[in-house]
Amino acid sequence: ETFSRENVTAVSGTLGQSVVIHCHYSHERDFWKRKTWCRHVTDTSCEPIVSTWPFWLQFGRKRNGTTSIADDVIKGMMTINITELTREDAGRYQCQTSRLGRVRTLKS
Repeated sequence: ETFSRENVTAVSGTLGQSVVIHCHYSHERDFWKRKTWCRHVTDTSCEPIVSTWPFWLQFGRKRNGTTSIADDVIKGMMTINITELTREDAGRYQCQTSRLGRVRTLKS
């Protein structure tokens, strides 16, 4: 997956605790797109951690270990919840929408 240097989300929290991240998107433009929370692994690559599919497809990875994602298409907001934070959770992350290979980063 590709990514933009824009809209990088810095996640901070207390070891062993949880953190919740909200990313807003345009309901009209993005509600039907796939939503993804990814972690930067290089300067040009962002590895998907969890994704949710368009609202009419209720499958896909919504949880990966201690990280989960939910999509509220009415509010135009995706919510990422990371539980039991560890030092390995530190890093650079992004919220994204995508469709047909076109990726858009979101502000959190």
